[in-house]
Amino acid sequence: MIVFKSYVDAGQELNDDDKKNYYTALLEYLTYGKEPDISGASKAVFVAIKPSLDKQKVKAEAGAAGGKAKARNLAEAKQTASKALANSKQSSSKTLAEAKQTASKRPSKSLAMVRVMVKSSSSKPLRPLEPLSGKPDCSDAVVDYLNAKSGKHFKHTSSVTQRLIAARVHDGYKPDDFKTVIDSQCKEWLSDPHMERYIRPETLFGTKFEGYLNAKGESDESEPPYSGVF
Repeated sequence: MIVFKSYVDAGQELNDDDKKNYYTALLEYLTYGKEPDISGASKAVFVAIKPSLDKQKVKAEAGAAGGKAKARNLAEAKQTASKALANSKQSSSKTLAEAKQTASKRPSKSLAMVRVMVKSSSSKPLRPLEPLSGKPDCSDAVVDYLNAKSGKHFKHTSSVTQRLIAARVHDGYKPDDFKTVIDSQCKEWLSDPHMERYIRPETLFGTKFEGYLNAKGESDESEPPYSGVF
């Protein structure tokens, strides 16, 4: 099987130990089909890309047979692929549940779950951000909030965005921190044609996240208080 660049890139934001665990798990799964025994951020990133690995594995096995497959053989291959994907989703759900249980044992401040309506070009309410663990439950809401504030249309399904959010959570950042960075950088960059293009997940949630968080300015008193959204 081919190790795509996106699989390698997915582990770049991890610390050295998690990065080693992630790449080892990736190679063993691609080579031997061995389910990884890992935890923490490395597990969260692996779970996010596992459906793609399974789909690639099914395609590789189908191609190895070679020749022109008859209609019956093709139907069987599709059925096998569907079962493999279903099993993968079931396994991923179980792994995420275990990751959440592990994360819940760590001391953390309680997070207020408050629904807030944010006026945007889409005029759609933001969903409440749930506590983060594994594939962050609030990753969709983080993207929604970013789109609402910036007027852009970033996808919730981006594996790059998901692993960046997971990496920041593993570093110890809370949902309020994501909101603060989005608010401060949109306020600073949206009116600047040169900087506006940097309002994107790769920039905001990357390795400079802490710098943006600590460089926040005084909030505009005319804006509604969104405290507790995350």
